[in-house]
Amino acid sequence: MSLTERVTRYRAARAARRDWKRKAEHWRDHSEFWERVAGHRARRIVELEAALHELREGA
Repeated sequence: MSLTERVTRYRAARAARRDWKRKAEHWRDHSEFWERVAGHRARRIVELEAALHELREGA
């Protein structure tokens, strides 16, 4: 294998690893975002249920 071929393979391997890391980071950020959204919605539902319960008790 010539030096040029080895350099090309090395660069391709590094680029693939970099790409994989970037994608993994992107999806990690994405899942954290949706976990936050889900947590916010869950808290909001609990708040609304509590308010509804108070209204029913008062009525």
